[in-house]
Amino acid sequence: MVIPGVAKNGSFQTRLQMGRKEAITRPRNNKLMKLLRQVILKRDKKCLRWHDDDPCAGPPHLSHILPISRFRKLKYEPKNIKILCQKHHLYWWHKHPLAAAEWLKTTLSEDRLEWIEEMRNTIIHEPLNYSEVKANLEEMLND
Repeated sequence: MVIPGVAKNGSFQTRLQMGRKEAITRPRNNKLMKLLRQVILKRDKKCLRWHDDDPCAGPPHLSHILPISRFRKLKYEPKNIKILCQKHHLYWWHKHPLAAAEWLKTTLSEDRLEWIEEMRNTIIHEPLNYSEVKANLEEMLND
C-alpha cells in the first residue's frame, strides 16, 4: 500500500518540503474526484444498496465510509468509498447510521472491513501528494 506523503525512499515529507507543486488545490481536487468516481463506478457498477424491495432513486453518489471531515487523508482512498444512489446516500446512510453500520458489515469484504477499522485508529501525519494520488488512481482505473 502506498501511503500519501511518503517518498519512494521511505522518508517523510512535510507540506513545506513538498511545495506548492504537489499540493492538492481546488482544480486538482476536481480532477482527482473525477478519477476517483471512475475507479469506484468501475468497481461497484451500481448502488450497493439496490434490491427489488427498495429501488434506487437519483444519480450515483460517492459515499465515504469514514467521514472526510475527520479522516481527510482518506478522501481519495477507494477502500473508504462506496457507491450509493442519491436516495440511499442522503436519506438512508446519513439518517440511519446504526442500520447502515450493520448493513456495511454484511456487504463489504472482511479485508476491507479490517482495513477500515485499522484506518479508524490511525493518524496519518503526512500531507497528500497530488502526483502520487493521481498515479495511484490512474493505475487502479487501468487494472
